[in-house]
Amino acid sequence: MYNSWLEISKSAILHNLAQYQKIVGPKVEIMPVVKSNAYGHGMIEVAKLVSPKVKWLGVASLGEALELRKNNIRKRIFVLSYVDRKNYELGIKNKVDLPLYSLQAARAISAKAKRLRINARIHLKIDVGTTRVGVLAKDALGFIKKVKSLPNIKIVGIYSHFASSEENQSFTAQQLSAFNWVIEEARKEGIEFEFKHIGCSAATLVEPKSHFNMIRLGVSLYGLWPSAQAKKIGLKNYPWLN
Repeated sequence: MYNSWLEISKSAILHNLAQYQKIVGPKVEIMPVVKSNAYGHGMIEVAKLVSPKVKWLGVASLGEALELRKNNIRKRIFVLSYVDRKNYELGIKNKVDLPLYSLQAARAISAKAKRLRINARIHLKIDVGTTRVGVLAKDALGFIKKVKSLPNIKIVGIYSHFASSEENQSFTAQQLSAFNWVIEEARKEGIEFEFKHIGCSAATLVEPKSHFNMIRLGVSLYGLWPSAQAKKIGLKNYPWLN
């Protein structure tokens, strides 16, 4: 009755995940990104498929995170992008790791978490040149200190995003240097981060120094190379086409 359909290869997805696990090794966590309905592959289905292999999942919105929780996904979930202030309480209650890049948001999250008598888990977003959202690298240390002084906030990680790691290696090196500088400045003040992540599918392949102790695996999980330059490993999108 239908003229077309879509088939998803579970074995291809698991193969692609395994390829990246070989690259980063056992000491680096992989956060599969399942945003936008797992790039059209089915967020719940992909999350359940990869959950036995990973500890983290990445999403774009709190709504996606809560949908995973409703479907009994108990892995650590991190929201990569904006979370509306009115929804902070839902995120905290559901043990979702939240992004943070403003003091206004930090104070609001702290107040909500204090009222709930639990700690909110947050990752600090540093803008190292992509100019979307984030605290500028030059302002990061002061920001970090202020966030650390707030009650009921646990700084779990620090993260950023490359503008064009699949193509512009020079600018990628500049961004990586800025990210490292923030981490080192914090270390001088006795501040360490449990998780540091900036590497995406492309950066993981072309810049090993971007691995830190966690990478975010997006399009390559689904069998796509970010660019010709990053086409360094054997990915699968459908078994008999590879």
